[in-house]
Amino acid sequence: MKNLLTYIKTTAMGYIMNSTLIYYYFRLKSTPLLFKYEKPVNFQGRNPHCKIFKGNTFISEDFEIIPVPYFEDNYSYLIFDLKFLTCVVVDPGDPQLILNMLVQENWDHSAGNLSLLNGLKLFQKHFEGIKVYGGLKDFSGFFTKWYTGVKNFVNDKDEIYVGRLCFKVFETNWHTSGHSMYLFDPIKSLNLKENNDELALSYPCSLFCGDSFFSGGIGMFFEGSSVDLHNFFTTSFQKIPTTTLLWPGHEYAFTNFQFAKEVEPNNLAIQFRLKDVKHLKYINSSSVPTTLAQESQFNPFLRIHGQAAKIVAAKRGTLISDYGGGGPEEIYSSVKNLLSERVKKIEEELKDELKKKWKRVEIREDELLEILVLQCLRVLKSEFIPSKL
Repeated sequence: MKNLLTYIKTTAMGYIMNSTLIYYYFRLKSTPLLFKYEKPVNFQGRNPHCKIFKGNTFISEDFEIIPVPYFEDNYSYLIFDLKFLTCVVVDPGDPQLILNMLVQENWDHSAGNLSLLNGLKLFQKHFEGIKVYGGLKDFSGFFTKWYTGVKNFVNDKDEIYVGRLCFKVFETNWHTSGHSMYLFDPIKSLNLKENNDELALSYPCSLFCGDSFFSGGIGMFFEGSSVDLHNFFTTSFQKIPTTTLLWPGHEYAFTNFQFAKEVEPNNLAIQFRLKDVKHLKYINSSSVPTTLAQESQFNPFLRIHGQAAKIVAAKRGTLISDYGGGGPEEIYSSVKNLLSERVKKIEEELKDELKKKWKRVEIREDELLEILVLQCLRVLKSEFIPSKL
């Protein structure tokens, strides 16, 4: 019976951690951590999968964002409001580690198998006014609601305030049906005038991606497909500023850029980024964050978005170049070469899905092509075997 309960708890926790983001919000009883450091962050006796330096954080007069590596390749994130002494924790997969960092004391009990529920109880013991946020689709069930303590449910396009910190919710259902990303908007949080380029650079938005986006890649298609990803690209994605900082849920950069180089070998930005990431991995340092503008230069999945018309033109004999050589037509060519006869089968499956989801008689050639290439890229990435450092 005990083994069965352990299995249920472990399985449930794994599903919860990989399906959406959870926020712990609370008021600090003491001054938050100010990482004005040159040495790596001290993770209170833990041995994280990578080191976190000042360059891996975002620090301003009002806010501070600090990545917290845990397990084999995961990240949690601490978001501090330095004026009102409030904090948001994104993806608290190792509650004990977060607590150790915040309260700066040693614990006399093991944290190796803490559930999210026990983690919430530990937070409530030390901090006031905790609120837990989670996606309605994933956390409204009786068991998950009880297990995680989620009482504040969010949906796509919701805007939530935790203290004065403003977050916008983006549903990313190509990964799982209830997966979400959260966009932290410091300009709205400070109630400053919008559409100001200087402010956007001084106070960039931060996108906490979970398993949706990674540096150089995207998340697996578990319950969705490239149809859902394309739909996100053509709607919600347009509202995210290019200066936005990306904070993914995993450290997958080295593998992702090896794959990116294979599908777009003539892209100089990918070549340079792969060298950087390889060096960071060698010194055991984190690769986060990147910006959306940077990702548009070296993330194949972002580079193919909106560029399908160029591929169509290339297919018809018009040569169109892109940044650093290569370009969308090179990605398309790589997909065709690597998947060969499987492309037709994938295309037929996508056409059937499009008819059900879009309910349109005609689908433009460039739309279908973008969806097809995105799906093929994800298939190839799933089968890709990276080299070791």
